[in-house]
Amino acid sequence: MAPIPPLNAPGWSAAPQAGAADSSERNTAMLIHLSIIPFGFIGPLIGYLISDHKPYLRAQSAEALNMAITLLIAAVVVAILCLVLIGFLLVPVLGLWGLVMPIIGGVNASQAKPYRYPLVLRFVS
Repeated sequence: MAPIPPLNAPGWSAAPQAGAADSSERNTAMLIHLSIIPFGFIGPLIGYLISDHKPYLRAQSAEALNMAITLLIAAVVVAILCLVLIGFLLVPVLGLWGLVMPIIGGVNASQAKPYRYPLVLRFVS
């Protein structure tokens, strides 16, 4: 593993890369991911609709919206499975997944890391 170069090393720049998200975009993307927890797909949908000219924010909003839609579909399937009694075993799993994954997405968005949710259907791009 190569050592990390010092801050004043030649070729190292603390300036943001071209096209990188600024702090307000990162914070907005983080809030969009976290809005899944209390509001479902409404927060990511609003974020997706207002992020026309910001590619980072648009991509993160689309990813959060895909997560929220998949979570809604999974909740309907689990509710139907509760009629057969097996759904009651899946309720805690779905609840934990719906709580933890948006938090992970929000943390990655706040660090400007591209994040794709696992096990999510891609409806919006």
